[in-house]
Amino acid sequence: MELTRVNYLNYGDSLEAFRSMEWWWDGFCLKRELIENLVTAKKPSPFLVEVLKSYGGGRSKRINMQELHADVLASLKFRREFSALECRGFSYSLHKSIKLAGSRLRKDVNLRMAMMPEETLFYPFRIKRYLRQCKRNHYISGGFPSIAFALGEIRDGACYIFVMQSDIMYRAPSQIRDHFRGWRKVLFENIVDIAKRECREIYLPMARDIVKCCHPSFFVPATIPDSWRMIYDRTATDFHFTATKLQVPVNIQVYQKLEPVLVRDFFQMRLTKYEEKVDERIQRC
Repeated sequence: MELTRVNYLNYGDSLEAFRSMEWWWDGFCLKRELIENLVTAKKPSPFLVEVLKSYGGGRSKRINMQELHADVLASLKFRREFSALECRGFSYSLHKSIKLAGSRLRKDVNLRMAMMPEETLFYPFRIKRYLRQCKRNHYISGGFPSIAFALGEIRDGACYIFVMQSDIMYRAPSQIRDHFRGWRKVLFENIVDIAKRECREIYLPMARDIVKCCHPSFFVPATIPDSWRMIYDRTATDFHFTATKLQVPVNIQVYQKLEPVLVRDFFQMRLTKYEEKVDERIQRC
């Protein structure tokens, strides 16, 4: 299943609670009346009520029950996908060909993608309130900051990843970070989905080399942060990459005006083997 747009309605016991609503799957219904009917029938799940209040955007007053039913069924499938990745999962929409605020990227950085919130996607109230107020991010669209983004280059049948980053995970309160935990795995799944259409392998740089690429106007760490080891080296372990040395070095510096950072050592993953591992992983779930 492609994870390019996910309206994930899994919140507490909400997906299980939705099963008791099967006799409402038709036409349109006012949110207020729907919740009142649930209260009359029995004490509803507070998680289910929050999903219904937020569904389609907080300002919408009606729910298309057929669309809601379809999103519930999709969420059950997404839950299986997220479980296979060993993460809780979250809603997002994938943006491609993004432009970072105030940054001039090299023209050959042609893989530019971000996982983005949207007003009509579900998030618990406290999460969406924070996202609406957050304005400090490399990429903002529709008034929302990116959850995470990736930059890289696709050429000659190979995908080179240069950056995987989440500003939210560095700056947000713990409850926000906890909601988007596992973002690097979800982002990487989307990279694979794009790369497999025209690539045979994916190359991921090592954390030790990422430090060399920092823009001088940003914080440059003296040592490799543990979070960077998690994003690059741990992702390579989780997705069964192997270490390799390229004959021709690759420039992993994404900024146009900075000196190239030429690297030979990468983690490599062949996509045919990856597809086999995905099938095995999902079958176990």
